[in-house]
Amino acid sequence: MRRQRSGGKIEKCPEGFVEELGECVELSPRGYYMIGGNEQTEYDFDRQITRKIKLLIDPEKAWKAALEYLSSFPKEVLRHPGKFYKLVYEPVRDTFFIELLEKGRVEAPKEFIDYLARGSTDKKKGKSLYDFIGIDKGKNGNCVNG
Repeated sequence: MRRQRSGGKIEKCPEGFVEELGECVELSPRGYYMIGGNEQTEYDFDRQITRKIKLLIDPEKAWKAALEYLSSFPKEVLRHPGKFYKLVYEPVRDTFFIELLEKGRVEAPKEFIDYLARGSTDKKKGKSLYDFIGIDKGKNGNCVNG
C-alpha cells in the first residue's frame, strides 16, 4: 500500500513503520521492532531465546554457527522471503541444534551448494533456481507454489 505524503513524495509504509527488505515493519518510538504491538527488546530475546539455548549449548557458539551458516548463501537468497524460507530456514528448521551438537557446525544442503557452484541456471537441464526450490513460475511468469 503506497500513500502520498504532502509534497508529492510517495511513501510505501504507514507512519510508525519502516521498509526492511521490501516489507513494512513496525518500529517502537525507541527504535525496536514491534511484534503484535509489543516492543522486542534485548530482554525479550534473552527471555525467549537465549535462556532456552543455554540448556543445550553456549548461545555465543550457536550465534556464530548461525552467522557462518548464513554466510554460505548469496545475498539474493537471504533478501528474498520465499527463497530464504525454502533454501535457508526450512532445511535446518528442525535439525540446526542437532547438527551443531553432533558436528560442531551447520552446513547448507550439499545439493544447493552444488547448484550454486554450477551457476544460477543448470545449462544442461535448463533448470532455474525456481525449479530447485520447487516454485512453479506459471504461464504468465508469476510465481505459484508447487
